[in-house]
Amino acid sequence: MARRFSNKHVAGGYDAEARATLETSLSEPAVRHAIGALTSVYETLEKHGHALLPSDGLHEYNNAIAELTPKLSSHDARSVEVVLICNRLFISIEVMLRSYMAATKHYFRGLKIMHEAGARAHIDSANNIVPAQNSHLPKIDKFMLKVFTARDPVSPHVREAAHAIRRGRSMTTKEFVQMARFVRTEIRAYRAKGRLLAVAERVVQFLDRVTKLQPGADVKKVLEEKRVLLGLLEHMQDEFQAPDDGRREFGPYHKRFLSIFHTAVWIPLYMSLWPPTRDIGEMMPLFDRISGIAWKASRAREFGKLMDIQT
Repeated sequence: MARRFSNKHVAGGYDAEARATLETSLSEPAVRHAIGALTSVYETLEKHGHALLPSDGLHEYNNAIAELTPKLSSHDARSVEVVLICNRLFISIEVMLRSYMAATKHYFRGLKIMHEAGARAHIDSANNIVPAQNSHLPKIDKFMLKVFTARDPVSPHVREAAHAIRRGRSMTTKEFVQMARFVRTEIRAYRAKGRLLAVAERVVQFLDRVTKLQPGADVKKVLEEKRVLLGLLEHMQDEFQAPDDGRREFGPYHKRFLSIFHTAVWIPLYMSLWPPTRDIGEMMPLFDRISGIAWKASRAREFGKLMDIQT
């Protein structure tokens, strides 16, 4: 089960998510149907080299949605937990199908549900720490960041091109310039992702600490750590903005990937410590912008290669 969450290797794997999913599936039809849909997609990927959602998988997907519908209006912790477990499965399905717009919509929906359920501690109007109401709930932000933070190797094509340049293989001036530009762009993107990955790992650690905060914690210290992390991400923001500004230091596909990854890290950090009663509607313009970038990415084969490099 753990292998079916993604076709990329992730440090630590998905064992914990798989365990919770299988345990919940024993009593929850929605989870069983979602597992069936994920299994169907994964098997087509294994068989054909690219993911498809066959009719039986689509049937399972729709059944899962139907089972979840009444739970979406319920506020009891068990229903919320089932919805979030299925949310993780839906994200995995859509990423394997390269339907990144659908994946980001599931992500944003999961963040909203987590927030309203009080999955992490928050600061109240008196500037005091209030413990998480439901700290056991699945953390959709941590799961989504796992999807992005798999450590990809430098592409073999980049290594081959760099080797050809170093050994002085016979080529025209135009070919040399194109190859050198390709290598430079790929290496810059690889390093940029590495910088963002380092900050993402710090954000995940911070969010874990926020989940466990108790009354009496040093509010100033927590807010200062949040401020520092937001500052690091804001410093990168211009570098990772959407590829509509004419610049090509990373190329359009890398910039879309980095822009979506950057936003996936920034949103849960920015929302951290908010009270569950705070409306996240103010985030909708950002959600809509990133959904638009994800829609463009879904149509690009090159972007898909960035998301699912096999290791």
